[in-house]
Amino acid sequence: MAYCNLQNPKQVKTMEIFIAVITLLAFLAYKAFKGGTRSLTQQLIDQPEKLYRWPTSGCFDQEVVGESNYQSALRSIWDKCTEEGLDAILLHEDTNKHDNKAVAVLVDKKLVGYLNRNDARAFRRRCEKERVGSVSICKARVSGREGKEGLIGIWLDL
Repeated sequence: MAYCNLQNPKQVKTMEIFIAVITLLAFLAYKAFKGGTRSLTQQLIDQPEKLYRWPTSGCFDQEVVGESNYQSALRSIWDKCTEEGLDAILLHEDTNKHDNKAVAVLVDKKLVGYLNRNDARAFRRRCEKERVGSVSICKARVSGREGKEGLIGIWLDL
């Protein structure tokens, strides 16, 4: 077994600082691994007032696809929808395993669908042209033929 005999006060102080730095790094790594540090995207989603808000036209004509997979999320926001619509967050999802140019649609921090492949690419070009960034906000409306109990869809005012 190794034994370290530190007699010099400078060596002791250096060792204490070294141990403190290693402990701090281990703590930060643990927090990052356990989700203790939030990504910039998550911080933006939590502060919608800081996001670019697309101008409204009153025409909710941008279709959202894949909503059949997110019916429980859509039902949870159904009663909150007004004539003016709800705030929807549009998020460039570069890490999407099916399409690295995907644009996710979130309402109340819940994923409710995506822009279709062609619309997502056109939307990203528009964001780049207008220097909007990868997270923005627009108005959305939920709708369904049979009300809250049937299949619910969502449309955006972009």
